[in-house]
Parts: sequence; C-alpha cells; structure tokens
Amino acid sequence: ELGMNHPGEIAYLAGIDQPLAKQTIARHWKMVPDAKAPPAITEWDLKGQGANIAWLELHPKTGRTHQIRAHCAALGHPIIGDAVYGGGHGPLCLLARHIHLPLDPPAAATAPVPSHMLSLMRECGYDQK
Repeated sequence: ELGMNHPGEIAYLAGIDQPLAKQTIARHWKMVPDAKAPPAITEWDLKGQGANIAWLELHPKTGRTHQIRAHCAALGHPIIGDAVYGGGHGPLCLLARHIHLPLDPPAAATAPVPSHMLSLMRECGYDQK
C-alpha cells in the first residue's frame, strides 16, 4: 500500500491521451481537445513540487503542435508563463532539456536550465549538480 504517511519517495508517472485540433478565433489559433482529431499522447513524471508549482518531465509520444502546452492546460495546470494556454505572462517555463537520437553512433544533448526557470525548479527540489 502506498500513501503519504509511508517513509521513502513516491514516484508518479502518468499520461494523457487527448486528441487535439486547431481552433482559430479572430486571426489567433491554439490547439484544443477534440475527440474527432488525430491522437495526441503525452506521458509525464512528477520530479518535484513546491508551493503551488510542480516540476514535470514530459514525454510527448505523438508530435502534435503545442501538444505539451495544450495538454497541461487541458488538465487545468498550464505551464508557467504560457500566454496562449494559461493567460500567463513572462518567459515560458518550458525547456527541451534532453534529446537522444538513435543514430549509429547514438547522439545526445542536454541543455542547461535557463536562469528564468532555475529558482522555480530549485523550489521543487532541483539540484544543479
């Protein structure tokens, strides 16, 4: 049995399977849930939490436009700074942190955390080491 009163760490892995379609309103557009649209699947892992914020590692399994942003907003938890999907302002706190290409030989790259995101990630338990 898992619960918050047990010692140790609890890892959460979840996903959303919600088709997305483009919606245009007055020359602006965004992606919105639509059961008739092509599939859009995103998996996520909760890496840490702070006061009213969470650090998620997101893995899009399909490649829809704005998929990560639209899925987070559809769940009621838009990405910090997302003016299109969350009504936020300021820099968008979304980072393509790591990419691995299954080439021969394999190729990979990891990006540093931008300064505008660092304090928020530290609040969620991120350690730069």
